[in-house]
Amino acid sequence: MSHLRTLRCLLPLALVLTGLALPADSLWAEDGDTYQFVFRAHGNSDWVGMRYRADSGETWRAVKGRWVKVEEKGAAPEPGTYRVQLLAQKDLNSWWAFRYDVHTGRTWRLSGGNWIDMPTDTP
Repeated sequence: MSHLRTLRCLLPLALVLTGLALPADSLWAEDGDTYQFVFRAHGNSDWVGMRYRADSGETWRAVKGRWVKVEEKGAAPEPGTYRVQLLAQKDLNSWWAFRYDVHTGRTWRLSGGNWIDMPTDTP
């Protein structure tokens, strides 16, 4: 990885960890990178951040300056291509996280610090 690319990936993370503001819905990685980072502002001055492996869906949440692993409620996902999305209410201290496999559409929601599979109803 070139020094410029490394700086471009680490600078936003440093801004978040030092408490400086970031725009909502910030994604800090490029397609093909093993690790992806997503951050979202919420409430008046808070934020949530997640780091995840795009190939396995393994996820960590930023908690008080360290990465805490998000556990699976059920079987771990199969190898694939994963994305994590964060949603937040602008004026409230509420946020939600979703993980999905871009090829199969399989989706999980974050609940109680665990990924919970969201089954698909079939008519």
